[in-house]
Amino acid sequence: MKKHKKNTDKNQARSDQPNNSTSQQRDKETIELFSEIIDRSCPRK
Repeated sequence: MKKHKKNTDKNQARSDQPNNSTSQQRDKETIELFSEIIDRSCPRK
């Protein structure tokens, strides 16, 4: 129980960080990159 609460606090702290938007931007770029790779390996008909 105690361990779970600690983990929740850590997640809360991460969401409060001001550089959270840069992390989201990086995730978006990563998703776009993977989409490009998937398109290349599995060409759409």
